[in-house]
Amino acid sequence: MAWCTVLGPSAEQVEYRLSQQCGCDQVATPEHTQEHDHDTVVDYRLLQADRPITRIGSGWAEFDHAPGEELRTNRELDTVRAVMAGVDPRSGRELVAPKMAVDPRAKLAARPLVEAVERIAEAAHMSPAELLAGSERSAKRYARLMRGLHRDGDAHQAPIKDLSAIAAEAGVGLEVLYDKQALAQATAHADSKVRVGNRGYDLVLNMPKSVSVLYGLADPAMAAQIEELYLRAVNETVAGVEQWCAYGVSGHHGDGRSAERVGSSGLIGSVTLHRSARPVNGQVGDPHIHAHVMLANMVRCSDGTWRTMASGGRDLHRHVQAAGELAKARVRELLTQQLGVRWQRCAHSGEWEIVGIDPQVRGAFSARAHQVKGAAGKGASATSKRAHARKSAHAKQDVSQLDLRTAWADRAAVSGIDPERLVREATGRWDQGTPGPSPDRGPDQGPPDLGTVAARVWDPEFGVTATTKTTTRAKVLAAVADACPVGVGSAVELEALTDAVLEHPMAVRLPRQGSSHLSHADRFTSLDIVEAERAIVAAAERRREAGVAVVDRRVSSTVLKGWCEQKGFTVSREQLAVITRLVEAGHGLDTVQGVAGAGKTSVMSAARCVWEAAGYRVEGAAVAAVAAEGLRAEAGIASRTVASWLQRIEDGPGLAGVDVLVLDEAAMISDRDLARLVAEADRRGTKIVGIGDHQQLRAVGAGGGFARAHEAMRGLTLEQNHRQRGELDRRALRTWREGGRHSALALWAEHGMVHAPADLDLAYGQMAAAWWRDRARHGDAHEATDQLLMLAATNADVGHLNSRARAIARAEGLLTGEDVTFRVAGAARWRWRLGIRCV
Repeated sequence: MAWCTVLGPSAEQVEYRLSQQCGCDQVATPEHTQEHDHDTVVDYRLLQADRPITRIGSGWAEFDHAPGEELRTNRELDTVRAVMAGVDPRSGRELVAPKMAVDPRAKLAARPLVEAVERIAEAAHMSPAELLAGSERSAKRYARLMRGLHRDGDAHQAPIKDLSAIAAEAGVGLEVLYDKQALAQATAHADSKVRVGNRGYDLVLNMPKSVSVLYGLADPAMAAQIEELYLRAVNETVAGVEQWCAYGVSGHHGDGRSAERVGSSGLIGSVTLHRSARPVNGQVGDPHIHAHVMLANMVRCSDGTWRTMASGGRDLHRHVQAAGELAKARVRELLTQQLGVRWQRCAHSGEWEIVGIDPQVRGAFSARAHQVKGAAGKGASATSKRAHARKSAHAKQDVSQLDLRTAWADRAAVSGIDPERLVREATGRWDQGTPGPSPDRGPDQGPPDLGTVAARVWDPEFGVTATTKTTTRAKVLAAVADACPVGVGSAVELEALTDAVLEHPMAVRLPRQGSSHLSHADRFTSLDIVEAERAIVAAAERRREAGVAVVDRRVSSTVLKGWCEQKGFTVSREQLAVITRLVEAGHGLDTVQGVAGAGKTSVMSAARCVWEAAGYRVEGAAVAAVAAEGLRAEAGIASRTVASWLQRIEDGPGLAGVDVLVLDEAAMISDRDLARLVAEADRRGTKIVGIGDHQQLRAVGAGGGFARAHEAMRGLTLEQNHRQRGELDRRALRTWREGGRHSALALWAEHGMVHAPADLDLAYGQMAAAWWRDRARHGDAHEATDQLLMLAATNADVGHLNSRARAIARAEGLLTGEDVTFRVAGAARWRWRLGIRCV
């Protein structure tokens, strides 16, 4: 996996990478290099842990340098420091002015002034806009304050200069609104600026584990060859990134105007190679060949002007995945051609791994990965794993490459791995020193089969539209590179193959949206998604008023009255309208959209009673098993997962005998799955009722069919929130549903309902303590189970929280007796004692 780190305004991030601390190797001592002088080339490449940093990018020609030059002295490194600061390394002249912002000390909270303006405007019987109409600039500043408050809540701050101008126009003094000391500080720093712009980017190009294992266990000559081939792939990849991202933008983008893309002389950067991962528990790091490509945030455009690169770096981030897959595809092609290796896709990771280096071997050299995974927890995101990697990174060790390779060979021996045999099986070579592939294993090369590549790219389960409805050419580039088992010959070949894949019948081009100056921004979807959505809408329209699962009004009224009396529930007007339509209109496919707390489950419980009273069989479906169980428990509808229903459709009775199928949280069902359910319902005469909110929860796969069906059927919407009694929660949830995620969280935070400890252990402790405070209020264990819930993102978090909660419960006397140990799958053990509740 490749990733890109933004190097912010601090020069320390650049210095960190120039000191080569971002990797894990250590330069060999002079004793090492003097002792092993049998092969100058191998000594240079392998006995030194770090190769010299080298220049990369065509843009170096602007400063009379060339890509590939090695940086061995501090003066040479100073040229990189200069360009990363936006400065000409020859003259010291500033080429790109750093982005500056108002000093945070010059800002105050916006809310007090906004409320004061509103009070003054109300007293004058006018709106705030009318009050500030005398100054267009102040009016615009006030509008900006309102947008910030909507976005950030009371956390939003504004510069003292803006606040002063608005206050003067409104006729209010800031001294009556703000603390005297805070106002004095803001005034003192009113003209202060701080640097906020990015200095550049760190693009990391990783390889599959088997490549690093082969590199680590091969003899020095083959390892040196692998290293050179990898660096060749890195340089070719950066050349591709240069074609995609080495441009500037001229003019303003937005407010109805479009910025213009301006070509440049190329990227300016440096490459740092590392051969090992960070050490773990005192052992040397795993073999891990990877490169850090540090790129300056400036390019010299064709009009002679220096500008920031790639639309403020946005386009670079859009192409990180493509860059990573191109680098891996080039390594596959080069190792296939030069060493005769073969490739197979790992079923677990999806990576192309070298045949002959199996998961057990890869696992023996993945100590660092196991450490990070253990800290982050199973299922953690890539971002979370990188955060835990930074937190758990050990200091570099002072070891030479020779020491590293010896340690790797020792680890192989301990794990029962014969390095020579492994390399021979992976490459087919009996003599590692012989150049080229083994004579009896010629490279299995040839142009990739277009049909096979297209099938993988548009695969419903693994392809670019597996979890999203639309994609871009940038993402298709990455998918095409990944779909080629033996890689691609060049970035140009990748572009050509991508053209062919996008012309394939499986691809559907969409109208272009957004910025026109971005590279590879053309939008596409897959034919099967288009067909699925069409089938859903067509079925909805065709089965309108089809007389499916209709109940006589007299029966429905009687049953509904009895249900209300039994539940002690009063049906609102909008809820009654929904129930009446569902049981009387007879649509073969109907939808109900409802905000959180609108009583959707209660509505379905009432409708289920009416249908069953009329002799209809009602069953339910949900994407998640817990949601299906909730539908059964709360609405009385026997339910199973969508996956289970699809399996029944595939090789069982399907919807035979089911008169009504209720789809809970229907907006979460992918278009492909929803189309299959709709087709089966059409075939069996089953009524489908989709209930959900497409603005609240998104589909796990490529979705949108529920929203289209709701639109086609003019489905009813439940808009009243009956669950949240407090106006604060109602307001926050309304804001959340409208897309104001930060505003909703800020609103809760302002009222002490969000807690964000900086330390993870502190967060665990606070959550466990809060759980106990609530638990102590409930004497009945069943009541506590029903009312209390702690949620966590990973299994590791769950373990920590359970451990802390159990310790508190034991200390408070809630748990008694001795632990009883239960063995579960693998080596895990569960220790329970009297008082523990298992849900």
